[in-house]
Amino acid sequence: MTGVDAALVAAAWKSCNTCDVYVGFGIWVFGLGILGLLILVLWIVGLVDIFRRSDLDRQHKAGWILVVVLLPLIGTVTYFAMRPMSSEEQEQAVAAELRRRP
Repeated sequence: MTGVDAALVAAAWKSCNTCDVYVGFGIWVFGLGILGLLILVLWIVGLVDIFRRSDLDRQHKAGWILVVVLLPLIGTVTYFAMRPMSSEEQEQAVAAELRRRP
């Protein structure tokens, strides 16, 4: 192998390592982008759910909207964890329970 060939091999090897770094970085960016998109969808679903709830008065809706807007991920997860079932959801749960009984 001549000096020129060795220089070409060294340049190709260096280029390959750089590509690996860029590919790894791209995978992280893609994964974080997908995670961000899922959080955005969860946030929008939470806001829509707050607006559509008929059993919450204006003060409670305003409070939940404030919490969800100021703390998007934590506020939305907290809202869904503390969210009471609506009367329609309670009726569906009771009907499902009655269907399970012999």
